[in-house]
Amino acid sequence: MFGTSAGTNLGPLLFIIYMHDIPAKIFPKFADDVVSVVVESDVMHITKELQQSVDDLVNWSQKWEWFLISVKPRSCCLEKLMMTLFS
Repeated sequence: MFGTSAGTNLGPLLFIIYMHDIPAKIFPKFADDVVSVVVESDVMHITKELQQSVDDLVNWSQKWEWFLISVKPRSCCLEKLMMTLFS
């Protein structure tokens, strides 16, 4: 086993230390979840940027020997919603 026990005071601090150099387009969200956001009108550009974020995260995790668990990968495109709200 690696890491610290759940509920320890040291666990969150160690996590913050590890996350200090996470790729620039990846943002910590909650606990050990991360998110990448791209705001753009071109769907192909969005796809390219998000894929680059995933690639950067995989490379970062390999550098630090972290295992990524992609149980909840999601993407959300708000194009139609935004067009409805602002038209």
